[in-house]
Amino acid sequence: MLRYEDQDAPAEDREQLLVDLGRALDRFESLSVRINRTNNATRQRPAGTGR
Repeated sequence: MLRYEDQDAPAEDREQLLVDLGRALDRFESLSVRINRTNNATRQRPAGTGR
C-alpha cells in the first residue's frame, strides 16, 4: 500500500511497486492457467453413478 502524509516522501518506490505488481500478476495468471488445465484434464464422473 502506497501512503504518505502531506510533505513526507513515500517510503516505497513507485516504479518498483509497479514492477512487483506486474510480477505478482504474471505468477497469478500462470497459476490460474495451470489450475484450469488440470481441471480440464480431470475426468469427472456423472452424478449418481457412484464410480
